[in-house]
Amino acid sequence: MASRRVDYEPNRRLVLRRLRALVADIGARGGVLPGEAQLAAQLGASRPTIRDALSHLEAQGMILRRKGADTLVNTAATDLAARIDLEVDFAEILKDAGFAAAVELLDAGAGHLDEREADLLAAERGATAIRTVKRWSADGQVVMVAIDLVPAADRPVSVDYTQPIFDIARAITNEDIAWEVACPGAVAATGPIAAWLDLPEGKPVWTLERVGLGRTGRRSFLATEYHLPSGIRYGFVRPFHARTRR
Repeated sequence: MASRRVDYEPNRRLVLRRLRALVADIGARGGVLPGEAQLAAQLGASRPTIRDALSHLEAQGMILRRKGADTLVNTAATDLAARIDLEVDFAEILKDAGFAAAVELLDAGAGHLDEREADLLAAERGATAIRTVKRWSADGQVVMVAIDLVPAADRPVSVDYTQPIFDIARAITNEDIAWEVACPGAVAATGPIAAWLDLPEGKPVWTLERVGLGRTGRRSFLATEYHLPSGIRYGFVRPFHARTRR
C-alpha cells in the first residue's frame, strides 16, 4: 500500500489529535463538522493548520469534504480503536485512539537473515541485518510485539534502536519509504513470542507482516507484528471510488 506518513510538528500533532477526537464525537452524535474558521477558533489553531489536518483526515477516510455541502463523517471509521492501514508508529495509533501508550525496546543488535527473511527482503541468505524487538502497551496492557529487520552493509551502523522502523530504515538506507506491502495472518504464540506477550503457550494471536520499499524499489525493512486479539478493535478503511459503467 502507498505510504501516507506525514511528519507533523508537535503542535500540529496535537491539533490533529484534537480534531480527530472532535470528528469522532460529532460522528457519534450525528452532527455536522463546523467550518474551518470555527474549527480554528475552537481548537486554537490557524486556518492553514486546520486545513492541513482536515486533508490528513480525509486521506485517512475519516471525513469526506464536498464543495458547497456539509463535511461527512465516516462513523464506521471512528468506531475503530486502531487503524492498521496507517503508516505511522503504532504508539501514535494507540494515542490517537485515546490510550496511554508505551513502547519498550526488548532486544536490539546485528544478526543474519535466514532463508525466508532473505527471500522477503530480496537479499542474500546470511546477509547482515539490524534486528529489534519492541513491545507496545495500551493503558498498561500489552497489546503487540514486533520483530523488525533492516538489511545493512557489513559495517558498523550507528542507529537509535528506539526510533520507529521507518526512521531506522531511513538512517541505514538513506532512502525514504515509498510503499508498504502488508500481509495479515494468525499463529499460535510459542517460545519468546508467548513470553513477550505474557501469554500461555499455544494462545492464538494475529499477525501482520510488513515489507517496506524505498523509492528505488529497494526492500528496506521487514516488520513482523504479533497482536493480541482482545481489547482493541483493529481495522482499515478502504475508500470506494465510483466507476463509470461502459
